[in-house]
Amino acid sequence: MRIVVAATALGFLSLAGSAQASSYSNIYTFCSKNGCSDGAAPFADLVADGAGNYFGTTSSGGNDNRGVVFELSPNGGSWTYKVVYAFCPKSGCADGFLPDSAVILDTSGNLYGTTRMGGVGNGTIFRLSPKGHNWSLKVLHDFCVQPGCTDGSDVMSSGLAYLGQHSAALYDGTSPLFGTTYSGGAFVNGTVFSLTPPAPGKKKWRFAVIHDFCAEGGNCNTTGSFPTAGVVVDSLQNLYGTTLRGGEGSSGTVFQLARGGKKWKETVLHSFCTQSGCPDGALPGSLAESGAGDLYGAASGGAGQSACGGGGCGTIFKLTPAGKQSKFTLLHAFCTFASCGDGFEPSGRVALLANGDIVGVTSLGGDYSHSQSGGGVLYRVNGSGLTVLHAFCAMTNCADGNWPIGGPAVDSQGDIFGTTSQGANAEGTVFEYKP
Repeated sequence: MRIVVAATALGFLSLAGSAQASSYSNIYTFCSKNGCSDGAAPFADLVADGAGNYFGTTSSGGNDNRGVVFELSPNGGSWTYKVVYAFCPKSGCADGFLPDSAVILDTSGNLYGTTRMGGVGNGTIFRLSPKGHNWSLKVLHDFCVQPGCTDGSDVMSSGLAYLGQHSAALYDGTSPLFGTTYSGGAFVNGTVFSLTPPAPGKKKWRFAVIHDFCAEGGNCNTTGSFPTAGVVVDSLQNLYGTTLRGGEGSSGTVFQLARGGKKWKETVLHSFCTQSGCPDGALPGSLAESGAGDLYGAASGGAGQSACGGGGCGTIFKLTPAGKQSKFTLLHAFCTFASCGDGFEPSGRVALLANGDIVGVTSLGGDYSHSQSGGGVLYRVNGSGLTVLHAFCAMTNCADGNWPIGGPAVDSQGDIFGTTSQGANAEGTVFEYKP
């Protein structure tokens, strides 16, 4: 395994050239209605439909305080907010609840997503289909319905993946969907699963566990364990993902699953924290794939392991897949600027811009004027280093939002959209940043 430290890791914070022309605004504040019926605490990435509309989820709020799926639509210079679906309308929450992962959209206008809890077992995969002005929900799979939860349990914030997703294509509705569960499976350390649409003449979606972590004699140091993030699917239908724990450094891995016949073979491409101080990071999250096949992501810990509360401050990295010879490049180590002005504890999936820049968020650090730990930052990384685009909680009472968890989305004009899980009414915001 080759580890390369890029020049950007030694860069300097620069606001020049962007601050004067840029603008930041909240386009929606959650819990604006009585009882937070509009939703509260969004944790997941936003997803665009290609027509200017954005869809997302909240982990709580709604009519039964079990979370919602929402839509934001542009409306003549403003935005219209709509609850698409509020979970747990009936006793027992057979539809699931706590939808803290992103949704995906198909070419017919349907939405697909997961819930972390509820259903017949412990979490669901669902489809929402538009019917006039309303939406109807169908559960496609209930987790933890097999003895010992061998089908997996607790999908965390992983979400669903499909072929072509990295190029912003909508899901075709016919190819398999893929995802991960944080726990459960044959060895109780998480799974990777597939969900295939019904065969002709059939109605039931076909669910299968395609990989159990820690399967090699229960040795998580060779396979990784506890995947909290989802996977990405490349053009050859290989799957790439991360585990939060396991690996040679016991601090997570980047892995590949390649299909050979009816079986999938796992290859660990990188193990985090194998060196003193975890300079490469620890506890990796979601990956993004570039058109060239490189993988980009953030690790929420490591890089100064005793700093930032004792777990490290986090990193941004690039990985060029090549089996066990994969090349790991450190792009930035957080909290390397004065007073952690560059933020720390990065979260969510990074967004890759057409010019090669990376946009993402940290949940903490940045401006400390209204928060003891800082409200997090919105950042951009390029060949010149890291630039802070906005430091959250810079306004009194964190009116601009606080603690962003989900990754940002970028439109064709380069405008950046995202969410904060706190701030304003203490229940989060949707923001827009214009460069």
